[in-house]
Amino acid sequence: MSEKQVYKHAEGKGSLFKNNYKEKDNHPDMTGSCTDPNGVVWELAGWKSTTQGGDVYLSISIEKPFVKT
Repeated sequence: MSEKQVYKHAEGKGSLFKNNYKEKDNHPDMTGSCTDPNGVVWELAGWKSTTQGGDVYLSISIEKPFVKT
């Protein structure tokens, strides 16, 4: 059985996509990945939010990729 190949972005690039698996409010609205300038791949998560002034923004987190053990 072959492993699923993961897309690796060019250094300094990344992308976020709608999270089709969101089931709870604390799950991210968007998920994706990026590659830093050193070539290290990171997982991204984003939550849509609104400031008290009414401005919409995206709050993000960046983490090392999950490795199933």
